[in-house]
Amino acid sequence: MVEVGLLFFLLLFTASVLGVQIAGESSLALKVKQHLFLLQPYNKKLDLLCKLSVWKRIIGTAYYVLLPFFIILALSFRFHRFLSELLDCRYCTSTWIFGFLLYFFTENNLIYCIIFAPLAIIGVYIIEKLQR
Repeated sequence: MVEVGLLFFLLLFTASVLGVQIAGESSLALKVKQHLFLLQPYNKKLDLLCKLSVWKRIIGTAYYVLLPFFIILALSFRFHRFLSELLDCRYCTSTWIFGFLLYFFTENNLIYCIIFAPLAIIGVYIIEKLQR
């Protein structure tokens, strides 16, 4: 019983530290986000590619034939923007990391991991207080 609680808190603070590092303190994470165009503020040219009307103006009448391809492309650019905003927030990043760590390192089901994943926000607050 003590080992499970210790593993839980170890995973919690590991996810919190990783979330803080990925969100803005690590130079390696910043370089990776820069190469993948995930830095904030989001690139305006990439933001335009999320809209189907822009693709219609670029392609013209062939747009209607290639519409399924452009829908998938626009959705993928929207997902890219979501990842950019997610990786800029230390609380969001640590929550997702903690959820994944709980799922893969403990023998719990997915619902349990989703319910307890936001506890990583408390770990981020504790780490921020220790840094000051």
